[in-house]
Amino acid sequence: AAAELKTLQQQLNTTRKDQITGVNGTRTLLHLSERLLAGELASKRGATGKAVAAFKEAVGLEDRLHDTEPPDWPLPARHLLGAILLTDNKPAEAETVYQDDLARHPKNGWALAGLVASLRAQGKPQAAEETALAFREAWARADVVLTESRIP
Repeated sequence: AAAELKTLQQQLNTTRKDQITGVNGTRTLLHLSERLLAGELASKRGATGKAVAAFKEAVGLEDRLHDTEPPDWPLPARHLLGAILLTDNKPAEAETVYQDDLARHPKNGWALAGLVASLRAQGKPQAAEETALAFREAWARADVVLTESRIP
């Protein structure tokens, strides 16, 4: 992963202009992928603060993308940010991240799973149970069991 991150960073440094091949520019998508990989690598190394910072940057980059169907970038940065905030014992911040994601993507199972965890971590059992019900409805036909809002 570290070698891939260096490769992404080199490509980002040498790609000066955003080439538009679809709706979103290649440099923008490259920068987003670099921030997500940097965050994941920092997370695995136990550098939670660096991971949070990288994921927050990724969220900002993702928010500037133009909407496309299917999306040019299918891996929601907020799901990764929320998960690392929970790991960092910041469930109230994670709740805000998941609520924001759900405002953009209603009934998203990944965000609902993270929201349930953040509500439980804050000692909000009634809200957690209501959200868990919404999660079960949204995830009823899924073939993946979620343990958090990202794939560990």
